[in-house]
Amino acid sequence: GAAGALPLTIVNGTGSFGNADVHVYIVGNVDGRQVRVTPDGTVAPVALSDNGADGYADYAIGLAGSGETRLSLPRLSGRIYVS
Repeated sequence: GAAGALPLTIVNGTGSFGNADVHVYIVGNVDGRQVRVTPDGTVAPVALSDNGADGYADYAIGLAGSGETRLSLPRLSGRIYVS
């Protein structure tokens, strides 16, 4: 993994929803810039052009097809949302 990265393992223990129905969103700040984390752990800047026709950006990271989902979190100040 990347230097300074934090490994994160996500396990869907809901018992009600399959992995395909669960998404993770990782957003934050790096050096004063708003950023998001891509599924491969890359930091990408947030841009107005990311918005779809509905006015919303889809930064969802889907879970693995089954079992655990492993992500590598880069150094940033941010939040992880699960839906």
